[in-house]
Amino acid sequence: MFDCRFVSDALLHRHRLRLDGVLDLQLLEVVHRRKLKMNHELLRDSEECLQVYANNPRKKFVKRMAIDEIQSLISRGLNPWAVRPLSTKLIDKLKADVDSIFSLYDALKRQKSSDDMALVMESSKRYANYFRSYNFYPKKEFYRNAYVPHNILLWTKGKCTTLP
Repeated sequence: MFDCRFVSDALLHRHRLRLDGVLDLQLLEVVHRRKLKMNHELLRDSEECLQVYANNPRKKFVKRMAIDEIQSLISRGLNPWAVRPLSTKLIDKLKADVDSIFSLYDALKRQKSSDDMALVMESSKRYANYFRSYNFYPKKEFYRNAYVPHNILLWTKGKCTTLP
């Protein structure tokens, strides 16, 4: 998944499902940048990550065609995802989105040690619990910034440690 915080929170509160065993690609990308000694304090969004690591002009074309159709449906007062059957353009966009996630995973997983992957898995657990751990939803300024949230990735001497 990419940025599992919101999906995890929604699944818990709407369906009483607790997301577990997630590998969050947003955190994997942060670990990747840290290993390259690049700025690793800021989060990148999925589109930026895809552009950097899994740039595919065909997927961009498919998504652009679907966006035109989505905007057309919205301009007519329709919810594009509620119209059934889904159009071929929208189905192709969904396929391209899923394929992009796998491409991003493949690109980021290369040259990662088992320690790096264990770190990302452990950090992903905390990331999935990020909103679920609050008694009330924090202000947007708090969670809509571009920084890696506090106590998600805990670095000491170049390695990440886990919370007790």
